[in-house]
Amino acid sequence: MAFWRFVLEPAAEIASELLHPELGWTVGQALEHLNTALAYVAVAGLPGAGKSKLAAAVAKRTGARLISDPVAPPDFCGNTVDDLRDRRFHLRYLARRREMLDPANWQPEPSESISDFWFEQTSAHAHGWLSTDEMQEYDQRHEEARGRIVPAKLLIFLEVESAVSAGSMSPTMSGETLASTVSRLETIRGQLDKLAAVPRRQPTLRLPAADFDRAVEETVAAVETMR
Repeated sequence: MAFWRFVLEPAAEIASELLHPELGWTVGQALEHLNTALAYVAVAGLPGAGKSKLAAAVAKRTGARLISDPVAPPDFCGNTVDDLRDRRFHLRYLARRREMLDPANWQPEPSESISDFWFEQTSAHAHGWLSTDEMQEYDQRHEEARGRIVPAKLLIFLEVESAVSAGSMSPTMSGETLASTVSRLETIRGQLDKLAAVPRRQPTLRLPAADFDRAVEETVAAVETMR
């Protein structure tokens, strides 16, 4: 309902003050979001969920601009377990994603955009690796960056089991035992769920990562119904 225009518009005519139980917005506010937010869809999920594959397929089907997450840019550390425990790694990713979503750099054409990452997942992964003291600094920097990006009009959340995600990661990426990796991914997954449920942020469509064709069709349908 929160992003299907053909449902939301008539609902707003008869019950604009009705509170959406998940969004924290009234129906009228949800319609205002649909009418005013930039046409930008973000895709979130654990590693191995198929975020990049989905975003590319949807961009091809809809003509949307594809915003791809940087993979090991030259100024980054590597992706070993030691790097993932280094706050500088996460701060660099934060800065890079903020730059990619900076309104000053936003391209007006095509009118729709889709990214294979969600800005908030940057924080979720940092929470999975950094110490409590380090997270205090990180959270402050993340909060500052959040106010300087184009927010998602809709979030696509690809659901995948932590064990499946762990199996998709190479040993050099995790540097841990399988059990430790699964446990850490559970922490990250919990943080992602928490961030996706924050009221008045954006509507969220949760889809099973295992059914790729369904995920593509439902995401394309969501993009088209928001127009």
